Amino acid sequence: MSKYRSLFLIITVLSGIVFSCSTDPADLAKRYPETYNTHKVEEIVSLYADDAVFEVAGNFSLFGKDQIRNITKYDSVMNIHMTISNIITRGDTVVCNLTETNDWLKTAEIGEAFYTVKFIFHDGLIKHLQANTMPETQQAFSQVLSPLMEWAAENNEKTITEMMPDGKFIYSAENAEKNLALLRSWKSSLKK
Repeated sequence: MSKYRSLFLIITVLSGIVFSCSTDPADLAKRYPETYNTHKVEEIVSLYADDAVFEVAGNFSLFGKDQIRNITKYDSVMNIHMTISNIITRGDTVVCNLTETNDWLKTAEIGEAFYTVKFIFHDGLIKHLQANTMPETQQAFSQVLSPLMEWAAENNEKTITEMMPDGKFIYSAENAEKNLALLRSWKSSLKK
């Protein structure tokens, strides 16, 4: 009996090794949320090519591992958790749905955000990631961000200026903490 148990363990370990080394685009896409949910920044960044592009269509684009590392640090502080579904593969391209939750979304009472994501892989690494925000998520963000920014401009302009020099949001671990604190302050002000 123990001989079969040992054989089972060997097969399980080998399957894990094969899966983790797979360059199949669908497997690579599945590995993305699994790795991202660990919040291990360098492991997440290692999934990208050096010259990768991370884009949220219509909002911002980040170029290269250094900028991607900054948003990964931001997401780690936000305690992001994501899942993907409905994976469609065409060559080195994968399109799927992505559902995200994090501390900001929970505090804002949005709960979950939904995206359609396109991965383009090259040599087993993400060359381009493009996320398209679903309309219901875009609407939920607008309903929170507009009044939050109005309140912050009147009550905490210094923090907004620090987070958005030249009017452009900077992704970093520090700004994630500031963003959460700002949101919590605004939510508290609504209860008064």
